[in-house]
Amino acid sequence: VVNTICNYLDHNAVINSPLTASVHIPFALRRPTDWSQLASDLANKEVRNFFYFGHGWKKGIGYIEDTNRSLCAVRLADLLGNKLNAGTNANQHVYRFVFLFGCRTAYMEPWWLRILGIKSKKLCAAFGVPAKRLTLEELQKYGLQPCAFVGFRSKVWRGSYTSQLFRNYLDAIENFFWTWPRNRDGGGTPYTLEEALNETLPGSLKDVLVIYGYPGLTFR
Repeated sequence: VVNTICNYLDHNAVINSPLTASVHIPFALRRPTDWSQLASDLANKEVRNFFYFGHGWKKGIGYIEDTNRSLCAVRLADLLGNKLNAGTNANQHVYRFVFLFGCRTAYMEPWWLRILGIKSKKLCAAFGVPAKRLTLEELQKYGLQPCAFVGFRSKVWRGSYTSQLFRNYLDAIENFFWTWPRNRDGGGTPYTLEEALNETLPGSLKDVLVIYGYPGLTFR
């Protein structure tokens, strides 16, 4: 995943698709056929981890104005056989780890909408991850194995894809995927997901970062 992210000048989203012709090689989402391939890969029961880098909004990923080059929460839930009230036993394909690096992929409604009971169809729920932080004991009550969803509650960046800020974000992602699989301080204790994110992401990203599910998830 990390090695392909440096291809930022193509202005294309990058995802990890282990079922493409070149096994375990991520690919760019340029055409509607690429999005169809992504949908097919995500629905495969063997796929439990997903990293996406590209456009996002509060109910989907990709281009909001182009249904052929996007995936919304409702369609994702249907593809995976999950319910948008995540955490129920009705979910058929719960992902272990999802990181959607795009704007508003973990959007949180204003407090007054939440009080009125108005909630959007969250992307995390489409992947079977409850829209809240949970302990291991709470996960067990949901009937879930350790799982986590990472996204952002607002815009991630504005401006040029060739800007220094954008390059800094790419470096941060690479550092995250280098750090998370390793042990802290050279010892035998692995980094948790939250620890690795806090150590590698810049403050501008941490300020809008959201982790749903189990923040103590380890890489292995």
